Amino acid sequence: MKKTVLLVFLVFSCICVSFRAEGAPPTPEQLYENGRRYELGKGVSKNDSKALSFYLKAAEAGHVEAQARTGLFYAFGRGTGENVKKALFWYEKAARQGHYGAQNNLANILWTGPKGVKKDREKALDFWFLSAMHGYGEAQLKMALFYLSRGEQDPAAYRKAYYWNFQAALQGLPEAQWWLGMLREAGKGVEKDMKTAVHWYKKAAAKGHREAKARLKKLGY
Repeated sequence: MKKTVLLVFLVFSCICVSFRAEGAPPTPEQLYENGRRYELGKGVSKNDSKALSFYLKAAEAGHVEAQARTGLFYAFGRGTGENVKKALFWYEKAARQGHYGAQNNLANILWTGPKGVKKDREKALDFWFLSAMHGYGEAQLKMALFYLSRGEQDPAAYRKAYYWNFQAALQGLPEAQWWLGMLREAGKGVEKDMKTAVHWYKKAAAKGHREAKARLKKLGY
């Protein structure tokens, strides 16, 4: 008798657990993965509106990658109207959780200060620097371009420009490779070295960089 009661109790417990599992709300990760499915069309038709809906729910639950994707969708008006303020909000949420891409994207907005957003270049540089320090190539290039813009007034800035261009060039960014060639050819921030300059021009040209191709042609390569 006792065994029968125990067996019934165990079966009932399993049924209850099953119902609880089926009725449990989706986790932030599950919401994010649903967003990816609709964004990429994995097993479903591509639908940016549905993708954003899932990303937003995951983002509100604190999912950092979903926050970054939500920011991107608002920035480019994917699945919704373009909304830079909302993009900024979600980029910053992800950026403060250490998302390198969101840090870079947030800095891009703060640097230019599009309509409705207050320009804050000091804050932009802080986020570019954080992203660049963690190896994000686009942010490294932005740091390089910033120091290049200061080179005429402060020749020492060229050394920093060379450093950040080198970091970005190692990741294959043709614009950074082009600038490395320019700095090497001119001897700004680094010792003049035409052989190394041509090396970087060729790297950039191989990826279709027009100025690099033109420069190589002018140099006879």
